[in-house]
Amino acid sequence: MLYKDRLILTMDGIDQQYVAALNKDTGKTIWKTNRTTDYGDLDKDGKPEREGDNRKAYGTPSIVSVAGKDQLISVGSRAMFGYDPETGKELWTIPHANFNAAVRPVSRDGMLFVNTGSSRAHLLAIRLDDKMQGDISNSHVVWDRAKRNSRFSGHVLVNDRIIQSTEGGIVSSIDQKSGKQIWSDRLPGTYMATPIVVGDLVYYANETGQSRVIKVLGDKMEIVGEGELEVGIQASAVVADGALFFRTKTMLYKLAP
Repeated sequence: MLYKDRLILTMDGIDQQYVAALNKDTGKTIWKTNRTTDYGDLDKDGKPEREGDNRKAYGTPSIVSVAGKDQLISVGSRAMFGYDPETGKELWTIPHANFNAAVRPVSRDGMLFVNTGSSRAHLLAIRLDDKMQGDISNSHVVWDRAKRNSRFSGHVLVNDRIIQSTEGGIVSSIDQKSGKQIWSDRLPGTYMATPIVVGDLVYYANETGQSRVIKVLGDKMEIVGEGELEVGIQASAVVADGALFFRTKTMLYKLAP
């Protein structure tokens, strides 16, 4: 991801785990910070189990403002972190039990919403303030939703709700403040792409090319539009210049008035 004059990179692989900032024009390393995660995966010989496979994560970090200062939020295997994007200094951490994190953190109204990754992912709401330092698991986690959370498809914010879908198409509407589920329903197919939001409508596309437009602010899910492309979709759609862009497994589509 780009931040000011730098490109922020994360590496959560078998052999290396770090966050780094590179000069976007020259590629020169500005700072590099190793993960301080205790992975808890060493065998009797002191080597990572499964050849270090449980140390993987794939998520893009986010920049959020905390007490007037930018923080870089990055979810790795077994822990999430807040960093100073200017210096790379680790500011805070929350250990967790998952790996393969892929969903990007989002924030609103002084709250951060983070998915921990893999098939047993948790969805956490974290209070953002100037007291975030060290392990903040007990001081800043407002609620923790332990079941039926996304594995790949990112959660989105619509008014005071979080909307998310599991890989198997179970869509949930969750109150942002309490973490309480408002409703849950199912869409056909399997889902990897993050939906997009237009007003109170959420646009989902599945791996066989079917798309659904759903209304989410009532006490149940309402499908208000449908469409289908020939090939499945795994990449997230984007909006630019009044058009909607879908990338399928073989084609790039532009949908516009």
